[in-house]
Amino acid sequence: MPYSDRLHRHCCEAAREGRPALYDRLNLIAEKGEARFGRWGWVILLAFILMLAASLYVRPGTNYVGHGVNFEALSRNPLDLRHGNILGYRIMTPLVAYLIGLRGKPFILLNLFFAGVTIGTVYRYFRASVVRAGDALFGALCITFSTVVLVTIYYAGFCDALTYLAIFLAWRWRSRPALFYPVFLIGILNHEGVLFTLPWFAYLKMIESPRKSVGLLEMLIGFGVTMAAYAVFRSWLSGAQDVGLSMTAYLRPIFNDPLAIIKHAYQYYWLGLFTVFKALWIFPVAAAIAMWKDRQKSQVIGMVLLMLCAASQLFLAYDTTRMLTLGFMVLIISLEYLFRTNAYGFRQWAPWVFLFNFFVPQLFTAATIIEIMHSTPSNLLRMIMEHGPWWV
Repeated sequence: MPYSDRLHRHCCEAAREGRPALYDRLNLIAEKGEARFGRWGWVILLAFILMLAASLYVRPGTNYVGHGVNFEALSRNPLDLRHGNILGYRIMTPLVAYLIGLRGKPFILLNLFFAGVTIGTVYRYFRASVVRAGDALFGALCITFSTVVLVTIYYAGFCDALTYLAIFLAWRWRSRPALFYPVFLIGILNHEGVLFTLPWFAYLKMIESPRKSVGLLEMLIGFGVTMAAYAVFRSWLSGAQDVGLSMTAYLRPIFNDPLAIIKHAYQYYWLGLFTVFKALWIFPVAAAIAMWKDRQKSQVIGMVLLMLCAASQLFLAYDTTRMLTLGFMVLIISLEYLFRTNAYGFRQWAPWVFLFNFFVPQLFTAATIIEIMHSTPSNLLRMIMEHGPWWV
C-alpha cells in the first residue's frame, strides 16, 4: 500500500478511536524512515534534515562574533604556548578542529556537526528507551528548536554544541564510571561551566546508587581524578601563556561586589529563561506536577537542582540565555517521563504546543541586551530592503 494511503488510513483510524492523529503521523514518518534507510541511516538523515530546518528557523551565522573570534584563533593552533588566548582553557572543540584540519574559518562546521550529533543522539536515546518511533522523533524535534541547537547555528564560532553533547552523554552513562568521568572531563575541557552541573550529577548518582557508601566512594575517586587531571592541564597552560578568562578574572568582581552582575541584568532573567524552550516549558512543568503526584519527588528535586546549578552561573556571567541553557536536560527528563506515562493525555496536545512554539519569536538575552534571532527568509528580506536585490 502506498505511503500516502497508509498515512490516510492511520489518521482515520486515530480519529475514530480518539487517538492523537498527529502522533500517528510522526510514528509513520519515523518508521518509514527507519525501514527505508536503516536505523543509523535514518538517524543521520534526520539530523541533517532537522539542522537544515533549524537553519531556516534562525539564519546561520557566517561571521565570527564575540568569543567566536577567539575560538577561531584557537583552532589555528590550540597548543601554541607563545601567544595567549583568553579562551585557552576551553580547548576541546578547537583542538578537535585543529586535528582534523578544520582550522580558521571552516572551524564553525565542527560546531554544526556536534549540534547534529546531539540531535541524532537524542533520537537514538528515546528510540531505545520508549516504544514509539514517533516519541523519538518528537524528542529530536523539541531539542532541535531550542537554544541547545539554535544558538550554535545563529552565533558562529561558539562551542556550546560539544558542551551540551557531553552533558547529555554523561547523564546517559552516569551509571557507567568508565564512560561517565572521561565524558565529564571532555565537557569541562570544552567549557568550565560544566563544573556547575557537578552537584546535580552527584545527586543523581547518590539517589540511584543501590549502595550509598559504594556510590560515594566511586564519586570521590572519579571526580577526584577528573578534577586533578583538569587542574594539571590548567596549571600547565597558565604557566606557559597568559589566559585571560582565568579563575581570578571571574572571581575578582565577586569579591568586590557579590551581586554586581546580578544587579546589572536581573530584570531580564525571566526572559532569558523563557528563551531556552519558549512554549515548550509547559512540558517540564507538566512532567514535574505529574512526577510529584506520582511520588517521584526525587526526580522533581533533581530537575530543580539542575536549573539552580545553571542559574548559579549568573553570579559570574551576563549572557542569560546561554547560561540557563545549561539546564536543558530538564526537557529530556520531562519528555521521557511523559512518553512513558502519557500523563494528562500528553500525546493529544503536545504536537499543538510544538506547532504554536514556531510562532513565538526566538530571542536571545545577554545582560540588558535582547536580540531577535531572525529567520533565514526574514533576514534575506531585510538584506534586500537595505541593499536592494543582488541581481540589480
